[in-house]
Amino acid sequence: MSFQSGADPAGNHAVRCLVARLSMGLTACTVTCLPFMGTWVLGRGGSQVQALRDTALFVSGRILAYSLLGAIAGGAGMWLSEAMRGGTGNAVIGLASIAAGIWLLRADKPHSPCSAVRVRAARRRC
Repeated sequence: MSFQSGADPAGNHAVRCLVARLSMGLTACTVTCLPFMGTWVLGRGGSQVQALRDTALFVSGRILAYSLLGAIAGGAGMWLSEAMRGGTGNAVIGLASIAAGIWLLRADKPHSPCSAVRVRAARRRC
């Protein structure tokens, strides 16, 4: 099988992406969630069927949440891409940069370290 950049005549690109996503989701992401799900399943003390149902619900919820977040991010990216083509996005980014610069140059008192703030607050209480 050749992995050349360009057209994929057999349509294997989608399959490869799906396999890559599933392998990542079922390995690294599962390992990070295992302490939470393991504690939940063992704490309930149910049967294997209940444990599998709980785990399936958890994984389904994760898939749904990540799909929705991905769709939102994709929509925001498409909107930004269109805004940048029309020139409006450049104006918004320019204004945001100017506002950030003005905010950084504002004449406030310098930030006090947390320990100094805590000492002053403790003295006021006494």
